[in-house]
Amino acid sequence: MPQWKEDEQAAIDVVYAYMETADHIEQNLSTVDWGAINEVAAHPITSDLARLWSAYLQRGWHPVGTASFTVDSAAEAKSDARGDYFYVRGCYFVGDTYIADSTGARVDGPEVDSYPGLYTVLRAHSGRYYVIEETREEGTC
Repeated sequence: MPQWKEDEQAAIDVVYAYMETADHIEQNLSTVDWGAINEVAAHPITSDLARLWSAYLQRGWHPVGTASFTVDSAAEAKSDARGDYFYVRGCYFVGDTYIADSTGARVDGPEVDSYPGLYTVLRAHSGRYYVIEETREEGTC
């Protein structure tokens, strides 16, 4: 298991907290406070998630299963007026996860068992870390 610098480990930790929080919300869309995501994520991803979750609710869709993510690398990427940015790269393992309609029938899901992904994490000037972007990269892993 790699040894990460303290700030890289904090970026990794917020990615996993983000995934856990988003999964909890997605599994309970109509009964939980979506604002909980704001503890671990910030714009633009929070806006993207709100649109996605609204669409799921309107269609009666829900996720089945939970993907996992294994980190391959974490590194500081740049700095600007908002703070310092980190890239956390790794592999999603999606297995049997999919989106189902209200009857449980599959309506959408990945065509592969795994794929590479990238999280962009912001360390704000306050010292807090937030996921701000999640990108599916090309290929498999």
